[in-house]
Amino acid sequence: MKILHTSDWHLGQNFMGKSRAEEHEAFLFWLLEIIKEKQVEVLVISGDIFDTGTPPNYALELYYNFLKELSSIKTLITTIITAGNHDSVSTLKAPKQLLEVLNVHVITTGDEDENVIIPINKNDDLISIVCAVPFLRDSVIRQSLSGITISEKEKLANSGIKAYYENCYKKALELKQDKNIPIIAMGHLTTVGSRSSQSERDIYIGGTIDIGGDYLASMFDYVALGHLHINQIVGNNEHVRYSGSPIPLSFSESKNSQKVNLVSFSKNEINIEEIEVPLFRKLVVIKGNYETIKNELTKIEDKNSWIEVHIKDDNAMYANNEIRQLASKLELTLLAVKIDKSEKQLKANELKVISLDELSVEQVFEKRLELEKLEDKDRYQTVYAKEKGSAAAPTAGLHFTPELLEKIKAKNEKVIIFTEFRDIQVFLKRVLLERFGLNVITVNGDSNTSSKQGLTRQNLIDKFQQTDGFNVIILSTVAVGFGVNIQKANHVIHYTRSWNPAKEDQATDRAYRIGQEKEVFVYYPSVKAQDFETFEIKLDKLLSSKRSLADDMLKPNVEITQELLQSLNQP
Repeated sequence: MKILHTSDWHLGQNFMGKSRAEEHEAFLFWLLEIIKEKQVEVLVISGDIFDTGTPPNYALELYYNFLKELSSIKTLITTIITAGNHDSVSTLKAPKQLLEVLNVHVITTGDEDENVIIPINKNDDLISIVCAVPFLRDSVIRQSLSGITISEKEKLANSGIKAYYENCYKKALELKQDKNIPIIAMGHLTTVGSRSSQSERDIYIGGTIDIGGDYLASMFDYVALGHLHINQIVGNNEHVRYSGSPIPLSFSESKNSQKVNLVSFSKNEINIEEIEVPLFRKLVVIKGNYETIKNELTKIEDKNSWIEVHIKDDNAMYANNEIRQLASKLELTLLAVKIDKSEKQLKANELKVISLDELSVEQVFEKRLELEKLEDKDRYQTVYAKEKGSAAAPTAGLHFTPELLEKIKAKNEKVIIFTEFRDIQVFLKRVLLERFGLNVITVNGDSNTSSKQGLTRQNLIDKFQQTDGFNVIILSTVAVGFGVNIQKANHVIHYTRSWNPAKEDQATDRAYRIGQEKEVFVYYPSVKAQDFETFEIKLDKLLSSKRSLADDMLKPNVEITQELLQSLNQP
């Protein structure tokens, strides 16, 4: 029996304003020919058929035309499609009954209403069983309970996923009986030991990272995985694999070889062939100064290529203009010019004429704030604003933190940054990479508490503590505000404030542990105004008041106690 494993098509992707329709059409045509040539009997597509939940009409047309053409291939017994995290359940489910007539099985949620155990029959003989597991959402894998911690939610989700696969395997064994046939599993998740690229969007399904290749390999004869865009073997398990995406979906994947997996079963043997997908369009990344980039551009012969340039040049404005003009002259498609400001800080007047895709998140935000002038310049002023009358940032940390970190870096000391917001954690991680070259560790609710793979929260923190010199770690106030020791860091920044002062104090105490040898500094970035109290100042006063109230409840005020004693002693 021959199975072709593919995934992560992302039909309908809009790539920096460019459609991928031609590439996807070429891939689907090529895939049809491969299925015919290799006499494939089962086609499995492990999620992310579409790039968004509302794919454009042309993407739907490509999808349906492909499935129609499949029906004419005589060797193909069936096609099995499972939903990924990018797919809309309703979009995939709508033609489900019609597609079954064409021997196409579509599994969208994996709930009780769907039968994920699909027997493969050839000439009335059972030749294989497929456990078609889609992207598993919380409603399927765990019971929603109130009053439980993030760690408990992770454990429930993780155990729920494992239980789901175990149940599928049990049902498949019952169907298999004593026949010598393979049991194949499909999945759309992240596994331990796998590699990702920048194009995969962050997803959260409890502790899926605890699902390892060894666990899946122990049950199934082949595991066809999706979600990660790099074709790869998981760990040392040859039969647990990601097919990867058929076209490069970001410039970070420009050097990858796109592949599909052809899996052949013969008696007790399995043979896996990685078939390379033709490159229908090159994504080219060029880095260097103006002269280097100029030379590399002139060497590009394929005018169909899409290009991203990273400039390292003191005269970034000049280089940017010259590179764009040269690309236009050479009839090349230059999609993005990114400027590395580490060589020389860009001037404000230069930033005005550079497109958004050339700037970091921090650059765009700072520039936007500078341009947002207020009618009353004295009314609302950030402490660290570059110009008087600039609008205040949502948090003063944007202005405060980079400047502070430069001073801490000069001291060669370590920093803890606390914020419970995932988007801000991602933002800070990017800023720290761009500005300081730090690939910082982030520990939040997604980090495991009991993994044996070296990925526990404490192990991540230990890794941070073991590095010498200046470094930064980002922690969730909620998930890592207590129970860990980080005595190697002596600077604590509460980038965003907690409404509960006790949580803040518990978080701060992570640095005040036995073994701390330096003075600890705690920072609360705040916005202030000259003639009225800003929100952050009011919040600080509120939290201080809460602290005082709590202290008074725990230990009596001396003056009040003395007054009470005096009143009791009076006749």
